[in-house]
Amino acid sequence: MLTAAQFSTLTATQVAALSTTGVGGLTAAEVAGLTTTQLGALTAAQIGALSSTGISGLTATEVANLTTTQFGALTAAEIGAMTTTLLDALTPAEMAALNVTEVNGLTATAVAGLSADQLAALAATQIAALSTTGVGGLTASEMAGLATTQLGALTATQIGALSSTGISGLTTGQIAALTTTQLGGLATTGGQALTTTQLGALTATQIAALSTAGISGLTDADLAALSATQLASLTARQIAALSTTGISGLTATEVGALTSTQLGALTATQIGALSTTGIGGLTSNEVAALTNSQLDGLVRVQLRALTTTQLNVLTATQIAALIATQIANLTVTAIDALTATQFAALSSTQIGALTVTQIGGLTATEFAALSANQLGGLTPTQVTAMTATEIGILTTTQIAALNGTQIDAFTTTQVSSMTAAQIAAMQAAVT
Repeated sequence: MLTAAQFSTLTATQVAALSTTGVGGLTAAEVAGLTTTQLGALTAAQIGALSSTGISGLTATEVANLTTTQFGALTAAEIGAMTTTLLDALTPAEMAALNVTEVNGLTATAVAGLSADQLAALAATQIAALSTTGVGGLTASEMAGLATTQLGALTATQIGALSSTGISGLTTGQIAALTTTQLGGLATTGGQALTTTQLGALTATQIAALSTAGISGLTDADLAALSATQLASLTARQIAALSTTGISGLTATEVGALTSTQLGALTATQIGALSTTGIGGLTSNEVAALTNSQLDGLVRVQLRALTTTQLNVLTATQIAALIATQIANLTVTAIDALTATQFAALSSTQIGALTVTQIGGLTATEFAALSANQLGGLTPTQVTAMTATEIGILTTTQIAALNGTQIDAFTTTQVSSMTAAQIAAMQAAVT
């Protein structure tokens, strides 16, 4: 192998005669030691054959002396091997001269180090040629500085490769200019989470274009910040993709504004994630439209947050669909607010789930309305908890419907408060 001193004596003709294999073996020191004449003698094929080690030896002066033909012969790997110092030496004109293959070789570090003038010199086709790795290097200031044509050239895949730093640089004007295809590549979660200000810049059409994966990344704060128009643009598939965290951010106004299609798309788990504020926003029509499956999702705090107006629009079928635990979580006020039709819809299992406090809170009308089937659901504990007033309300027909275990649960104090007719009915029931 030639020494650096020997190599420096080669004429332009001798340099041009070197094989591509020979050129590929040049060291960084040998490349750095090339004279202007020797450098100018290298053919495009020889330039393209330089190794990453050889390329690293190029000086800023040598790069500046490369001809257009030589510059265009650089491979993506060679561009990727250039130091930031070398890249910084490239003029805007030289940046504009890079072919798409060379642009594709720019690393994240290289892209992050581009000056405003260098970045501005890149054409739309060059921007589109950036690798996902390269795009990941775009800084906030670089993103904010992209021209409309440059921003529009980014593919959905490239948009999906932007870092949190890059995403943060998008201005509201740029956000509004993103196409629906580009938005389809945005994750909106993790490092790609948009700020509420950026989200606010999205049009209804853009919101509707977000992928379900992107929608699932919206936080409670994000959803709470959506405008009525933006919320209305969410499709049923997007609604179903919302996370429980996101759902918890829906305000009373937003919940009240959900269309029947959107409401119907909510799962039981999502219903259970609504805040008490959100539950309070359910309109009478929305409550009446809840499916039995959706009602299964209501948890204790939500059930206790339902207003009398909301409870009273539940159909008998919906009331009957509530599980025992949900019935036990209703407040005494809520139980008392049930209409005669709703109360009659309670099954014996649901009646048996009422707490002692709820039993004690039943109105005289409700106690008198208990059917034989409903009375069959009373537990001994519930029977023992009845007040003298409640026992006095029971008709002989109701007492006769009680089974032996229930009758045995009456205390002597309770029995002493019964009328002769009630005692007779009780005796007849156990004989």
